[in-house]
Amino acid sequence: MKIKTKLDSWNQMLSYFSIFAILYMTSFLLEMTESWKHPGFSTIFVVLISTLVFTKITRLKFLLFLVASTSYLLIFRFPEVANHVNLILLVNFSLIIGILYSWQQPNSNDEDYLQMMLPFFRFSVVLVYFLAGLHKFNQDFFHPDVSCAGGLLVAGFLPMLTSKVLGIPSILLLVGSFVILISKLWGNPLRHLPRVVQFSLLMLLTLIAVALAGIFLTMQGQFPVGFKAATIISLAIVVIIWELVGSLLLIFPRFQGPILLFSWAMHASFAFIGFVDFGTLAFALLFTFIPPNYFELLKSKSSLQLGKYRIHLVHSYFLILLFGSILSGIHYWLGADLGDIKFLNGLLLNLAVILLIWPILQTLCSANRLPWKGVPLWTKQTPKFISVLILLLFLHGITPYFGLRTAGNFSMFSNLRTEGEVSNHLLLASNPLKIWGYQEDVVEVLEIDDETAKIGHQYKPLQGYKLPVIEFKKLIYKWTKAKYTVPVRFIHDGVTYSSQDIVNDPTWRTRRRNWEMYLMDFRIIQQGGANQCRW
Repeated sequence: MKIKTKLDSWNQMLSYFSIFAILYMTSFLLEMTESWKHPGFSTIFVVLISTLVFTKITRLKFLLFLVASTSYLLIFRFPEVANHVNLILLVNFSLIIGILYSWQQPNSNDEDYLQMMLPFFRFSVVLVYFLAGLHKFNQDFFHPDVSCAGGLLVAGFLPMLTSKVLGIPSILLLVGSFVILISKLWGNPLRHLPRVVQFSLLMLLTLIAVALAGIFLTMQGQFPVGFKAATIISLAIVVIIWELVGSLLLIFPRFQGPILLFSWAMHASFAFIGFVDFGTLAFALLFTFIPPNYFELLKSKSSLQLGKYRIHLVHSYFLILLFGSILSGIHYWLGADLGDIKFLNGLLLNLAVILLIWPILQTLCSANRLPWKGVPLWTKQTPKFISVLILLLFLHGITPYFGLRTAGNFSMFSNLRTEGEVSNHLLLASNPLKIWGYQEDVVEVLEIDDETAKIGHQYKPLQGYKLPVIEFKKLIYKWTKAKYTVPVRFIHDGVTYSSQDIVNDPTWRTRRRNWEMYLMDFRIIQQGGANQCRW
C-alpha cells in the first residue's frame, strides 16, 4: 500500500519542468552508458539520475545534476567529444545560467523557469538542424562514392539486417513492431489525419521502403551501380531538405507538427544503428514543441497500469532506457562487442518514446483530434540574455567557416572540407568568412606506426594525412601522459622533421595544453580527391 501511495505521489508532482528534466537527464545517462567509457563515473551517474527521477525534481536538484555532468565532461572528456556532447555542454551552461537568473526573480517557480527557457530549447533545435544541413550542402555529400549518406545506408543499416536479437532476425523484429504499431492505431483511422501529415507519412514510408529494398539488393549482390548512386543521391537530397528547409519550417507553428513527425522518424531510424544517445537528446528537445493542449492530454492520460500499481509514462520511458543501459554495462563487463546490442537499444528507445507519447498518437489519429496549433519560438516575456545564448550556439556551429575547429560543431558526417583556400561547400567555396589560419598550419605525416601511436577510442590513422599543428600537439601531449615513445617523420612549413621520439623532441615536446588546444578540435585532412566521410 505504501508503494502504491508513493507511485501516486510521484505522478502528482510531475509537471512540465520535471518531465523535461527527466527526459534531458536520461539523454545524459545514455551518453554515459552507451559504451561505459568510464565505468566508475557511469555507475555514479546511474545512481544520481535514478535518485533524482524518482523524487520531486526541483531547480536545486536539477542544478546539482547540471554542475556534476558539466564538470565531468569538461574535466575528463573535452575537447575531443561528439557533436551532441558539445550540444549538451552548451545547453547545460544555458540551463545553469537560467536557474541562477530565475532565482533572482520575485515569486519565480520551477514552471516559470522552464517557460523562460523554452525559446532557447526550440531555437537550439532549429539551429542544430539548420547548421547540420548547411555543412552537408557541399559537393562531396552528393558524391555517391564518398557521401556520408551512402556510408550510413550501407555501413549502418546493412549490419542491422544481418543481426539477431535472442536468435530472432532484427529485421523481423523491426517489421513486426511496425505492424503492431499500425494495427494499434488503426482503430483511430489514419485517414482522419490532416492531409499534410498523411503526405508526410506516405513520403516517409516510401523512403524507408526504397532504402530497405536497396540494402536488400546490396546483400544479394544485385545492386546496379546506377541504382545505388541514385539511391544515395536521393537520400542525400532528402536529408538536406529535412535539415535545411525543415529547420526553417519549425519557426512557423502551422508546419511544426509534420516536421516533428518526420524528424523523430529519422532519429528513430538512426537509433537502430547506434545513435541512441543522440536520439534521446533530440527527443528531449523536440518534446518542447508539443503544444499546451496536447501536453495537458499527456498529463491526464499519463499512467501505465502494472498489475495493481500505476506508473507515470515518463517513468516507464526512463526505466526502459535504464534497462538498455544496464544491458550495455553487462556487455562491457563481459568484454562483449557492444555492437551486438545496438539494434536492441534502438528498439528500446523507440518503444519508450511510443509509450510516452501514446495518448498524443491516439488523439492525433482519431476523428475527434485536438487542433495542433504549434508553439511560438519567442515570447514577449523571454529575457534578452536568451538571445545571447542562442547567438553563442550559432557561432559555435559556424566555426569551420571562420578557420577554427572543424569537429564537434554539428558538422558530423557531412563530408565538409574547409581547409585551404578553396572549400567543397556549394555556397562558400571561396571561404569568404575565413579569418584565422589554424586549418592551414598543418603537419603532413610521412611515416608513423599507427599501432604504436594509437591512443584513445577516436584515434584515426595519420600516415598519408595532414593534421593541424594544434591537433598534432594535442596528440603529443597525450603520448607524453601515456609515456609512449613515438617515432615519426613529417613535414611542417616546408621543413622535413624526423624524430625517433617526438614526445621528447626539444622542438615539439608538449608538457601541457594551451587554451587553443583545450578549446579546439580538428579532423585529419585528406590530401586530394573527394572528401571521404568522417565523424
